[in-house]
Amino acid sequence: MIQHKKGVLGEQRATDYLSSSGYQIIKRNFRKSFGEVDIIAVKGNKIVFCEIKNWDYIGWEDLHFSINTSKIQRIKRVATLFLQQNPDYDGYHVGFDLILLSRRMKVLNHIEDFI
Repeated sequence: MIQHKKGVLGEQRATDYLSSSGYQIIKRNFRKSFGEVDIIAVKGNKIVFCEIKNWDYIGWEDLHFSINTSKIQRIKRVATLFLQQNPDYDGYHVGFDLILLSRRMKVLNHIEDFI
């Protein structure tokens, strides 16, 4: 499958999962020149910045290792900018979640506050 299409399908699957779990999706693919957040969502008084990972062949136990220190710094920087531009979320608790998808295994794992 083309990598971009696989990413879009994975993000849609994660969006559906979050919505069905009570999250309100605020933004998808919030991009800046220095980084991107795949999904921004709110549940109660918590705003979460979600990174989505979708692979076919890597071992399940290794999926979360794909996010290195540099990637984490970019996610935090983009999240900070989003919050500065959207003062309606002042006072919300902030979380950074990781959603791991494997289309072949049809498994979904939501790791809250992975940072």
